Amino acid sequence: WNFETDALVWQNQCLSRAYPTDLLVIDELGPLEFERGLGLQSAFQLLKAGLYQMALVIVRPEYVGKFISMNSTGSSIEVISIAGADMDETACILLKRILSFKSEADLNKKPEG
Repeated sequence: WNFETDALVWQNQCLSRAYPTDLLVIDELGPLEFERGLGLQSAFQLLKAGLYQMALVIVRPEYVGKFISMNSTGSSIEVISIAGADMDETACILLKRILSFKSEADLNKKPEG
């Protein structure tokens, strides 16, 4: 793979301005981020800051353990393996989980005023 340095800088700049947000989506963290210290490095700072309600982070399977061990926010992490899964089924699973989380957040929201 070849990566344009300017494109990586731009991605990190965009990502660093992506909060606060309800749903943070990061696609994907892999060898570039974990082994080479390149790629979406701002994703790690953004995740640590916790300025989101829910994060959907795609992580290469071989880095899931490392990603979980980096969790210093105390937030719960749910791993959904999609290796070999049907994409329509996977999309339904993720949508249900996001909607379920949204419903839980709405129930726990304090009334304004």
